[in-house]
Amino acid sequence: MIALLVHMTVKPGTEAECKELLKAVSEETRKEPGCIQYAAHQSQENPLHFLFYETYRDQSALDVHRLSPHYLRYVTSGIDHLVATRTKELFTPVS
Repeated sequence: MIALLVHMTVKPGTEAECKELLKAVSEETRKEPGCIQYAAHQSQENPLHFLFYETYRDQSALDVHRLSPHYLRYVTSGIDHLVATRTKELFTPVS
């Protein structure tokens, strides 16, 4: 299993659009066979800041996710245009 943690700040005025895109991509991603969990959150202190917590069966499942039609539609052609800053970090379980 792998986990992806993403911190993202969007441009002012795009929060509502980002939330709608996140709802759509979350719903579709959770249907992927390799997706274990996909959760998107908005900060209570800073509504421009979003956090994604994603877990996948393995790297192959994450790769499939990044090539999916819904990822390309909602993230690549949508959310990516709203981003001011973003950091991503991939984790593996401690076993």
